[in-house]
Amino acid sequence: MTSPAVISETIFVDTNAFSYIRSYLSAAQSLGLPPFGPELSQEDLNSSLRGAMPKGQAQYLLKGAKALSFLKKKADNDASIYVSIMSVFEAINSAVESQLNAQLAAIGLGPRGRQRINDRSDLVKHFLTPETHEQITSVATSTISIIQDNVGFEIKVFERSERDQVAVLPSILEPLISHTRLDVQDAWIASAAIISFADAMVSYDGDFREVINRINNPSSDAEWIQVRDVVIQALRGVHVSVHPGIPIGVPSAVSPDNYEGLV
Repeated sequence: MTSPAVISETIFVDTNAFSYIRSYLSAAQSLGLPPFGPELSQEDLNSSLRGAMPKGQAQYLLKGAKALSFLKKKADNDASIYVSIMSVFEAINSAVESQLNAQLAAIGLGPRGRQRINDRSDLVKHFLTPETHEQITSVATSTISIIQDNVGFEIKVFERSERDQVAVLPSILEPLISHTRLDVQDAWIASAAIISFADAMVSYDGDFREVINRINNPSSDAEWIQVRDVVIQALRGVHVSVHPGIPIGVPSAVSPDNYEGLV
């Protein structure tokens, strides 16, 4: 008797969760925490982070560990994990901004001073050499390879591995921008997940999760039912080979709250 086919899950990581993961890995490497040190329980990991930094920062980093642990568990069960190139670009942008702010702080210009300086290109030219800028961006984009080398699973960049779907992504992007409060970047990432028939999106952004989950399950809300129907119609227009009688949907958005190990 032939065993039934097992359909593997597809999981997307949004910019918010990718940033948490990147920050956790950076801190974990410095502190010798998992996956760079012995495995710890969630309680012990939290204690180790709290012992090294303020509570708020420790909680921020713990979210990254929880998200990474969730993805590892999914990948161990043959799920495909994706991130959008938009999230990688945002990681680069965030790293450059952090370096610029540190340089400004060193000469006595704090956050208020930074707000008054709108020409970022002048700041980059003044404070960052091409070599320094290249180093910052390479560190920011190394998250994916660090995960593969130290946690043992691959995160694929959607736009690089699914080029045929990128070509038709605007078909989903347009109704999301027109019918929701998502900005262009978040709508792009959501469109990538929807067009790939992803099962879930990992995010700690409350507003983003609410929009995705309302489309996924509008309940009896007429406004969100309309949004879901428009998105599903656009999705069927892209995937014309899917029989009209086969139900299709959009992913749910989840924020993992348990750390189950990385080693």
